Amino acid sequence: MEAKREASFASSLLAVAFVLTLWALFMNNVDFAVNDDSPFVMQAVVCALLSTALIGGIWYWLPNTPRILSLLVATANLWTLVDAVGRRMLELYG
Repeated sequence: MEAKREASFASSLLAVAFVLTLWALFMNNVDFAVNDDSPFVMQAVVCALLSTALIGGIWYWLPNTPRILSLLVATANLWTLVDAVGRRMLELYG
């Protein structure tokens, strides 16, 4: 019973990580009508890092099927981090 409750809690945290990833993707890819995009890019980086850390923390308690979803979410986080740091931050601070 305890393992099932831990898996359920881990799946809930995976949903939180998924929402953080969607927000990071949104912040990184949407152009805002302002001259300074640095707050949006920094927010995307922080959300992607938080989501990746959350996935790393709950990996042990996830059943096999949610692990596949967590790998997809982590891949989206990796893409956001590479794009935000490698392209957008270099344009802003470079």
